[in-house]
Amino acid sequence: MRIQRRQSTLSALALGALLIIGAPAAHAAIDLYTGNDLGAGASDPRPNSDAAAAAFDAAVAALTGTAPGVVTFENVAIGSLTGNTSATVGAGITATVLNNGGDGVRLTSGGSGSTGYNVTPGGNQFLDLRGSSGANPYGVSFAFADPVQAFGFYLVGLSDTPASPLTVSFVAEGTSQSFTLTGVNNNGVQFFGFTAGGESITEIRIERAAGSGDFIGLDDVRFGYRFQAAAVPEPGTFALAAPGLLALVGVGMRARRRRA
Repeated sequence: MRIQRRQSTLSALALGALLIIGAPAAHAAIDLYTGNDLGAGASDPRPNSDAAAAAFDAAVAALTGTAPGVVTFENVAIGSLTGNTSATVGAGITATVLNNGGDGVRLTSGGSGSTGYNVTPGGNQFLDLRGSSGANPYGVSFAFADPVQAFGFYLVGLSDTPASPLTVSFVAEGTSQSFTLTGVNNNGVQFFGFTAGGESITEIRIERAAGSGDFIGLDDVRFGYRFQAAAVPEPGTFALAAPGLLALVGVGMRARRRRA
């Protein structure tokens, strides 16, 4: 009987371990946060964009337990992002220029409503994405040393050119996602952000298709780390592990009754 109890205990332990290790990760739905202020200049209020940013910040805080990080570009040296180059723009965050078509992608200051401008309160710098008609696609990617599950940014001066859309894309755990952003014919500023709970995203690409001479400003990039991934198992893990755990409890109770 002693040998049989030991075998039952080992079998239950093996079952519990198998269920925990083999549990698939759960993927939450992607939620978007957008707002657009038509024709808003650098000194104009942007209530719709700011409201979308505030809603995104609150969602990130609820998802990760902390406020989102923000890349303002204010502490990045002008000239460090030009041509086909990469630069560190935050702790563990690298920005890389993609397909430097036309005038390219560069860190700059100043600007106007039609070419982009800074949106950081008290700041001056922003990322300037420029392309020429017939040029290659152009854009920027952000790589994260620690995976994120939320991303957002302010965008200034995006025109309504349907033939050359601006896309935001990422690949996480074999699943690809792509969002298409549309502009307006009188420029302005907009905020775009998304949360993807349960995802581990290490790179996000922002690209403009070939054929656009649009000048776009990108600023105040927001992100939410996946802080809870290592400490809190996915809900699906608990559900699938439950039978194994219950088996362990049952073996222990039967063993105690026999000893009594």
